[in-house]
Amino acid sequence: MRVATPEDPASSRVGESFYRFWPRTVFGSLKSAWWLEKRRYARRGKHPFRIGNDVLNAWLMSVALWGAMVAWLGAGVLPYLLIQAVVGFSLLEVVNYLEHYGMLRQRVGVPGKERFEKVAPSHSWNSNNIATNVLLYHLQRHSDHHANPTRRYQTLRDFEESPVLPTGYAGMIVLALLPPLWRRVMDPRVLAHVDGDMSRANIDPRKRAQILAAYDAPGATSPAGTTSAAGTTSAADATPYAMPVRLAMAVDAAREARPVVLPALADEHGGQCPGCGYVYDEATGAPREGFPAGTPWSAVPENWCCPDCGVREKADFVVPGTVTV
Repeated sequence: MRVATPEDPASSRVGESFYRFWPRTVFGSLKSAWWLEKRRYARRGKHPFRIGNDVLNAWLMSVALWGAMVAWLGAGVLPYLLIQAVVGFSLLEVVNYLEHYGMLRQRVGVPGKERFEKVAPSHSWNSNNIATNVLLYHLQRHSDHHANPTRRYQTLRDFEESPVLPTGYAGMIVLALLPPLWRRVMDPRVLAHVDGDMSRANIDPRKRAQILAAYDAPGATSPAGTTSAAGTTSAADATPYAMPVRLAMAVDAAREARPVVLPALADEHGGQCPGCGYVYDEATGAPREGFPAGTPWSAVPENWCCPDCGVREKADFVVPGTVTV
């Protein structure tokens, strides 16, 4: 699960316009999907060029549909099919662009065993616009969708720690097509969400030095008109979003002061995904994932993701029965 990390082709970065994001996510996502299927078949000792490959069978279904349309309406329909396809996946990608702009999961763990922190509601942008949420089955409550992927769209929730878009998806899509206006509106919100420390955001590598200098240089004034952390006023306190930032910090401090009881980690014979409830049992294994019956839990890679929700990794699994999903 690579959402909200620099490794994810579908997570947009601060300073990256939609027009730069589009080719990176379109071709990067295709490459990533092929790599996942290739790795899945490699664990089974098979080549990926077979009908069960989810990338190939999806393309074959599209070829079959287009073939039927050409047989029915003639070759003249091909340009229209191509245009609608580009418009369709471009709409998907512009939504991806606005849902994760600047969001970054931090690395945790000891040296040599570092990993990205678990996906949380704070790693996706939300919108509580009533009209579009009703029409899109609460798709705009995207934070809950990633943190709890098995929850139905109609029941997706809003969280206090989730960053909030200034308007609904329709308005944000138009804004994304105008990069200067997009950055003027969204960059200060990213800065507020990361408590005034832009180095905690997912930044376009080509503009990293420039962006950090603009927001973090000693005595520098940010585009939002605030003074950097080295000046007399911190970025988090000077922005119009200072109150939500301070409130979130207070909530986090209260949580850290309260004892938290965590379920026991998975034992040496298998475990349960805390996100969706999937249970890995050595007796049955996970044949589709390349782990035949009898594969010991210790032989499953640490970065293996739950095959049902695709969010929690092996390191997150707990003893079966200790969590209720």
